[in-house]
Amino acid sequence: MSQVWREKSVVIVDDSPGVRESMVLAYQQLNMKTLGTACNGIEALDLVAKLQPDLVSLDLIMPEMDGVECFKKLRRYYPETRVIVISWLGSEPKIIENLKSLIPAHVFLPKPLDIDQLSKKLDLVFEMPTLSNSPALSDDDLSSFSLDRRSPILGRKVS
Repeated sequence: MSQVWREKSVVIVDDSPGVRESMVLAYQQLNMKTLGTACNGIEALDLVAKLQPDLVSLDLIMPEMDGVECFKKLRRYYPETRVIVISWLGSEPKIIENLKSLIPAHVFLPKPLDIDQLSKKLDLVFEMPTLSNSPALSDDDLSSFSLDRRSPILGRKVS
């Protein structure tokens, strides 16, 4: 693959300090520049506005603003920013299926993070259209979904 993502910048979003540290090292190993880290979607959006990264590396389950809500806002306000979702939920086919109308399946990567898988996923994410060109997403779809930490059924419609 082309590895056009080398030397690109990333903001890492995960509520676990240990995971954030390991992801900084992983992206550094792949010659990407970490511009900042955030522990929730609110902090992430603030960093993206200030730093304008090429990529946001996003967890799904976080306090204050989860990854699905953050993804919605990234799509709306920063559609040219690439996003990769790295989550324990990324290994659950049912969850990916439930979220596929909101978040394209090609951006999911399961934890624990594998550097070779990350490299391949980055190739795919940077070769695909940006969020602004993604046909799988519409504002109507995005407005009615949320990731509920308490619910065993993730990605369900909320009223």
